[in-house]
Amino acid sequence: MSRRALASVASDQEVAVPYQVSLSPEVAEAVRTSIDHSKQSWPEWVDLAISRLMRESKEERENLLADPKPGSRSGKQTLSFRIYPSTLQQIRQLAKENRSNMHTVLSHAFFMHALSTDLSA
Repeated sequence: MSRRALASVASDQEVAVPYQVSLSPEVAEAVRTSIDHSKQSWPEWVDLAISRLMRESKEERENLLADPKPGSRSGKQTLSFRIYPSTLQQIRQLAKENRSNMHTVLSHAFFMHALSTDLSA
């Protein structure tokens, strides 16, 4: 087994940063259940959620994300989580491409990914 300097090991791994999104109580609960069941870290789960959204056709993403209507956050729950900076960059790009915002991208990705969780195991 070869030894590597700690600095080189640390530089190979992306450090997650804190972030927040406001979701309806039902969606927030579905997301929590999904991540608990997945046994993944928050950054991994968020990355998979964005990847799932990216698998949708360009037209479908435009329909989901374009021209979001500002809504009240009253009655919504703030969900704090950790996310990789590279995933944040993907979210920014998706928002820009679809005339949307990061919150809309995250909320749709979270909802879709939570719904796809197999809770039978």
